[in-house]
Order: sequence, then C-alpha cells, then structure tokens
Amino acid sequence: MNYNPKKVLSPLIILFIVLTILIYVTKTFNSLGVFIFDFSLAFIVIFIILIWAPKDVFIRWLKFTFIFLVLSIITVVVTPETGSDFIFPIDKKVATFSLSILFVIISVIIVLVKKYRSR
Repeated sequence: MNYNPKKVLSPLIILFIVLTILIYVTKTFNSLGVFIFDFSLAFIVIFIILIWAPKDVFIRWLKFTFIFLVLSIITVVVTPETGSDFIFPIDKKVATFSLSILFVIISVIIVLVKKYRSR
C-alpha cells in the first residue's frame, strides 16, 4: 500500500476542525469539552506539519500519540475540578491546556528529529 499523507490526514484535519468549531459554538466547556477542544487544536497543528512528513516519521509520531493520549486522559481524570492550592492551583482546564501544549511541543520535536535523522 502506498502511503499518501494527504489522503490519510486531510479527513482527520477536517474532522478536528469540525469538532473544534462544534465545541466552541455550543460552549460545551465542561472537562470533556475542554479536553476535546484543546487537543483538537493541537492535532490540527500537528496534522498540518505531518502532511509533509515521510511514513516512518508518521509511524513514530503515532506510537508516541497513543501513549501520550492514554497518559493525558488518566491525568485529566484524576485531576480535581477546582484547584485549592494557593501557589500553583491546578484544575482540569489548566491540566488539559498544559497537556495539549506539551503534546504539540513534543510532537514537533519528534517530527523534526526523526525527519532530520532520516536524511
């Protein structure tokens, strides 16, 4: 089977754009809505970058994504709804936002390093 990133990622980009708009318009910003919204934005950015990546880079990133998403879901589930710490209050929204930013940063690093090494 021939790997064509535009055929694989284009429907996913459209899906995540629709999810992001749907959650933003309906104002479903509960803990699940925030999680989907933040990670949809992160996935849109990464998918646009991955369109130009070779297959081995995509496979490596996909393995990382499965592990990171499972750990992120567990982290968000165990995080309290409201933070009670005075110095560094953390709640589900802060945890989700932080994890999505961390996801984008690590994903970009993985894509760039793997692409650089493959040359």
